Amino acid sequence: PIKATELKSLLLVKAFKGPAAVPVNDISPIGGTLSVHEFTARGLTRELKGGAAFRKPGAVTLSASVNGLSFTHKGLHLPISGVSGSIDIRDDALKLKGFRGSYGQETVRGFEGSVKDLTGKQDYEFSLDAALDAGEAVEIARDLVNAPMAKDALKRAEAGGAIDLNAK
Repeated sequence: PIKATELKSLLLVKAFKGPAAVPVNDISPIGGTLSVHEFTARGLTRELKGGAAFRKPGAVTLSASVNGLSFTHKGLHLPISGVSGSIDIRDDALKLKGFRGSYGQETVRGFEGSVKDLTGKQDYEFSLDAALDAGEAVEIARDLVNAPMAKDALKRAEAGGAIDLNAK
C-alpha cells in the first residue's frame, strides 16, 4: 500500500483536462492508503503528456483501492475522512465503485460512477446514496461556491433537518 501522504507526488493529473482534472493543489492527504492491484503503461513516456497514452487501446490500465483515506480540502473547515472504494482505469475510461466516507455530519454510504472519454468529451454517469445535515450542507456550499450570484443567495439561505439522498 502507498501512504496517502505520498500520493500527491505520484498523480499524473496534468494528463487530464476539464472537470476530470482533480484540483490536486487544493487537497492535502493526512491518512489512509492506496493499494495498487494492477498497473500497466505501454508506449512512450512523451505520450503521457496531454493524455495521448490514454487514447491508445491497452496502453493504460490501473486497478486500485482506497482504504481509510482522509484529507483536507482548501476551503473546508474539517477533514474528509474514512474514504474507501475501488478505482479502475482502462484506456480512456474511469470507474469508481463502492466509495464511502464522511465530512462532519455528512455521510456518503455509497458512491459509484464512470467517466468515459477522460481526455475528451467526458461522459459521466454517477449514483450517490448519502445522509446529509441540511444546515451543514448549506455551510459547505458557502465555503466552496465561488460564483457571485450563488454566493449571495447562499448568504441568505437557512436550512435544518436531515436529508436522505439517493441520486442517479
